[in-house]
Amino acid sequence: MTSATLLSLMARRWWVILIGLLLTAGAYASLQQNEGAFSTDATVIFVAPGDRGVGEVSDGYLGSLVDFAAVIERDFHDGRQSDRLAENASLYGAGVTQGYRVLLVNSGSQWENSFAKPALAINIVGPSEDWVVSTLDTVTARIASLAAARQAQLGVDSAHTITTERVPDAAVVSHVGSSRGTKARAMVALTVVGLGLSVAAAVGLDRAIARSSRRSRRTRTNTRPAPSRPPMIRQKEGSTP
Repeated sequence: MTSATLLSLMARRWWVILIGLLLTAGAYASLQQNEGAFSTDATVIFVAPGDRGVGEVSDGYLGSLVDFAAVIERDFHDGRQSDRLAENASLYGAGVTQGYRVLLVNSGSQWENSFAKPALAINIVGPSEDWVVSTLDTVTARIASLAAARQAQLGVDSAHTITTERVPDAAVVSHVGSSRGTKARAMVALTVVGLGLSVAAAVGLDRAIARSSRRSRRTRTNTRPAPSRPPMIRQKEGSTP
């Protein structure tokens, strides 16, 4: 197909090209709306009573602290079982653009869980840095409140109270999603693909209409009735014309 033929075809099927370009414009709009998100990770560690700091837990306290952290995890989720199907992936990687996740730290693999650390892992993703920082502070405060309330119910005195510490203390927020360069390359690729598919659709439709027209003409030709002949008059024997 020559360039002139292709341009003529596109002129005939202009409305197909227009529909394709409108769909491409819709994809453009969707791409522009995806501006990425902001994310942060933190860990709330449960510290044994006394002056021990983070990471200074003796073996005698470790098991009890892990069990207590598991209780607070359940309290945080209002008694519901935690969803660990995609715990190794970030929330943004799992398709979440606004929300948070709190899970007991799992040191195991995808085949076997291992809860050996008295800590809750926090992952937060949101539309702005301020929202992420504010949500992290709220989640951290709620964990500390639940830990204090649980020990108050058990009548634990202050000398034997388990405390919590957040690591890192200051939120480290990062932007996740496509960069401007990646988005620009995606838009160029989208333009090429959208225009190519539009032209291909126009060519395919034009050929389909042409084939249908040829079949219709052949059908009319084959079904056209044969011309009728005038009746023959037979003369009787011995008669004169």
